[in-house]
Amino acid sequence: MSSTPTSPWNEAIVDILMDRLITELKMIKPPLFPKKTWIYWEVVIREKFCCIKREWAQAQPHIMDMGQIEHANEIEEHRIKYTDRRLKRTRVQEQRVQGETWFFAK
Repeated sequence: MSSTPTSPWNEAIVDILMDRLITELKMIKPPLFPKKTWIYWEVVIREKFCCIKREWAQAQPHIMDMGQIEHANEIEEHRIKYTDRRLKRTRVQEQRVQGETWFFAK
């Protein structure tokens, strides 16, 4: 998780996940999803990896001013603040989109 999504290790993991996903999708009858390309599923897995990596990075302990490592409660507070900021940005963006839709609908 500490390296880039394109590191050799992560590339190997993505390949393994792709193989398993394609195998599972072929076994499911009737198909749950419309036919998608290999590239489509690879992009989906990579995007999910980036989201998971971001969450993992937020959960890592930081070194405080006095040189001490944060406790679990402090780490959770950081994650909550990060999530609140992200959700607020999402709500603001949704309000803008809904406002534009409402404006053009008249």
